Amino acid sequence: MHEIEMWLQWIVDIGEVDGYEGAYVFLNAGDCMKIMGAVKKIKKIVCLFIVSGLLVVLNTAQGFCTLEITDAAGRNLRLDKLPQRIVVIGSAAFIPLHMIYMFDQAKERLKGFEVKSKKNDAFLALLDPELGTKKKLYSNPGPESVAALKPDLVISKAIVEGSMARSLKALGIPVLYLGAENPDMFLRDIKNLGKVFGDPGRADRIIQYFRGKLSLIRQTVDGVKPEEKPRVLVLEYSNPKVDSGGSVDGKDDLSRETGFLGYQQDNETVL
Repeated sequence: MHEIEMWLQWIVDIGEVDGYEGAYVFLNAGDCMKIMGAVKKIKKIVCLFIVSGLLVVLNTAQGFCTLEITDAAGRNLRLDKLPQRIVVIGSAAFIPLHMIYMFDQAKERLKGFEVKSKKNDAFLALLDPELGTKKKLYSNPGPESVAALKPDLVISKAIVEGSMARSLKALGIPVLYLGAENPDMFLRDIKNLGKVFGDPGRADRIIQYFRGKLSLIRQTVDGVKPEEKPRVLVLEYSNPKVDSGGSVDGKDDLSRETGFLGYQQDNETVL
């Protein structure tokens, strides 16, 4: 067991090295094999390590390291490696697309995405000049079209598992759902993306930034009487012939935090 103790200390030491502060430590296959070799006389052992906030499961019986994530649909996702070929699909694919591009690794690992129109996303094109070279899947692709891109992870926006996820699961392709319906859900999504990209430090910085903005909003409106708050109208435009890519998510949270009085959607004003 002395060798196991040495490996545990090595993991902790790596987590304290300059430049790794606040980062998760991911064990590659070679590291797993060395640890498993140290316990080869034991038929089966499951070790749980908490390293800088990351849960790593080492199962010598199965012979791999597993990253566990609970997504926005409440599904437990198990990945035996960091995804290198990511595909984004869904009716609101632009939302997870914008979210993953908060991480530099997305430029390299995104291999394809679903689009609702032939018009490119001008904002993402500024972030990634190579966006136009990535495979585009036009509206409502079937599981075979998605599988043809050989993804090791598909990302979509939903809070309930759909038939596409079940079909892809049957093909051995995991699906990660992002919610992004309210601030709390959005921050959990960012944390999950930090795990997926192996960059929890970046995820923490994003979370701290948005929490700071939310705190500023709350402090600004705290104590303001309802009759003193200005009337604010939020418009949402939808054209059935052209996908505008616009959506007012989190309307209830916006109302709760700022006291805004209503929004208009599809010619109907809701107060």
